[in-house]
Amino acid sequence: MNLVIQQGRPTRDPEISKSKDGKVYCRIRLAVDRPYRGKNVPRKTDYFTVVFFNKLAQVAYNNLAKGALCTVVGRLETSEYIDNIGNKRETWSIIADKLTIHEWLRKHRPLEELDSNFDDELIVPREITGSLFKQIDITDEDIPDDLAGGNPFDD
Repeated sequence: MNLVIQQGRPTRDPEISKSKDGKVYCRIRLAVDRPYRGKNVPRKTDYFTVVFFNKLAQVAYNNLAKGALCTVVGRLETSEYIDNIGNKRETWSIIADKLTIHEWLRKHRPLEELDSNFDDELIVPREITGSLFKQIDITDEDIPDDLAGGNPFDD
């Protein structure tokens, strides 16, 4: 089974492109810390290229930002190419199937920057990205009687 789960932070804002066959894809470089080993041992970080396709690419591009904690679930894929001097090279990428964004640090990209085929509904509303949890002040008078449960001693 080829299953990869990584949690980390993009090292820069996502890049979006189209493949030769017209598929929209988005690429990020994900920094993933290794487990903590002790007080005097420096923490190590691994870097992975993550590729999102189609609608997930749009979601990643529209809503991820450099430094935003996210979790990616996908598969590991290798590809080969010939470099400038003629040497055969191999690269590894995570092809993402799922994305969970834990921090909303997205820079609000203007819609003009997005591909005309993008679905605007895949952009998370600014109200959510500003703060997932907003504090609101309410009083007892703001709660309807049927929801407040009433006083069990009132008849």
